[in-house]
Amino acid sequence: MRRKMGVLLIILLFINNTLVFGAEGEAGFFGGISEGVNLPREIDQYMNNQGTTTLDYKEIVFISGEPVEFEGTITINKGNMGNNERGSYNESINIEAINPQTDEAMNKSIQLLTSYRVVEKEFGTHIIRNSAVTSWNETINVEGTAYTLNPSSTFSKTSVEDITPGISYYSTDLRYHAIYDADNNDRIVVDAYNNIYGYNQTWSKIETQSMNQSIAAYSGNEELWQMNVNVNPVIEAKKSIYATESSPNPISFRETYTQRLERNSSLTYNIATNHNHLTQQQMNNSATIETANDIEYLTLPPQELSFLTGHWAEEDIKQLYSLEILDNLPHQNMLYQSMTRGEYIKLLCKTMNLDISEHEDAEEGDLQVFDDVPPNNPLYPYIMTAYDHKLTKGIAVNTFGIHQPITREEAFVIYMRIIGLDNIATTDNPRTPFVDNDEIASWAIKEIEAGRVLGIIHGDSNGRVNAKSYISAVEAGSLINRFIDYLRSGLVDDFIGPR
Repeated sequence: MRRKMGVLLIILLFINNTLVFGAEGEAGFFGGISEGVNLPREIDQYMNNQGTTTLDYKEIVFISGEPVEFEGTITINKGNMGNNERGSYNESINIEAINPQTDEAMNKSIQLLTSYRVVEKEFGTHIIRNSAVTSWNETINVEGTAYTLNPSSTFSKTSVEDITPGISYYSTDLRYHAIYDADNNDRIVVDAYNNIYGYNQTWSKIETQSMNQSIAAYSGNEELWQMNVNVNPVIEAKKSIYATESSPNPISFRETYTQRLERNSSLTYNIATNHNHLTQQQMNNSATIETANDIEYLTLPPQELSFLTGHWAEEDIKQLYSLEILDNLPHQNMLYQSMTRGEYIKLLCKTMNLDISEHEDAEEGDLQVFDDVPPNNPLYPYIMTAYDHKLTKGIAVNTFGIHQPITREEAFVIYMRIIGLDNIATTDNPRTPFVDNDEIASWAIKEIEAGRVLGIIHGDSNGRVNAKSYISAVEAGSLINRFIDYLRSGLVDDFIGPR
């Protein structure tokens, strides 16, 4: 298949094997929570994401001067950017919910026209979005009073998404001025500001909101009451892996690995103004959506790994084989044989679930960026995918160094590019605390210091990072499995703090 030469098609089209849709919105825009969309299982990771999703939903509304919980569903259509550098698409949110105490209904529907443009960066891509309302309707029933959104209400949303080679980060600022006409002739005015931020990658994802609402009730020109509320929803999904001893004893394998896909959805709120008629629980409370965890068996680790019994990297290597990230036939030389740059790139592409399908059927005459990586090389799909995703540029013009052993500093730099957090290092030329700091290449120093600050990169018992040392296949596997552990849990903690 001849590769089409176009404007950053790969970066636009593929993050976790899906078309790029609108970044935020699994919880909607109004301070509620949904169950969230689960991460893909290993068995269905290649299924296309559909742009429309219906999820369980909860929201606490304060329009009556008291917190009232509604529960129901939210239907999200994030829209589809296609593969253009700039353009627009439609997105929508529809909420249907009831108050479980009174059976009173809440219905919200908002449709947006979102314009976007794509900005290329050296090791990633930025997408800037601005949204305008094309339709917005709400009806909320509380204690026998119906509140209907006035057409003069206004809504605006702007966002930026930073797509690194392996993770998509986003931040959205949303403001609205909502006027509700009550059927008792009162008028409610809600001024809301919501910052929605999060990330999405193959091992975990987070969406958080920090919403401030200023609510005032009027009868004619007279203000009846005023309330300020802070609402903080969080939706988290991550994968965990567990080893289980096989039972019964007379069975052909000793242990199995299972992967658990976990989701947590919760919100907390705090009413910041004084209201003597409200209890303390009404002033500060929370809501959650309980979801069942999905569990799947992983591939059995090969029995040929017996040479690793008792080795410090045994568990890391077994997990990577169970996840099918390592797929070569195990051999004892893995303990000593240096891993090549080409093999390491293959492991990282499989680790981040990067879609290699565009290059799998490559033929002679197809695009060849590197002279030492012809289309018939079995590593060609992985190296070209990494190149498309700006994960690597090679060691020289037209040379990748496919068979060259990879050094520790090269390995560290490549996987720090995946997460795009090299800005954690305070300067472009930081000095690390490793005793062999002066041996670190200038092009690697910033990424290594950022990895050290994040707790991903460690020195040895002598405080050396050994930047120029080659790494064996076993050492590379251990580095990558620990990197996966960071993507599962460490990044979550760094993003929103331990829970």
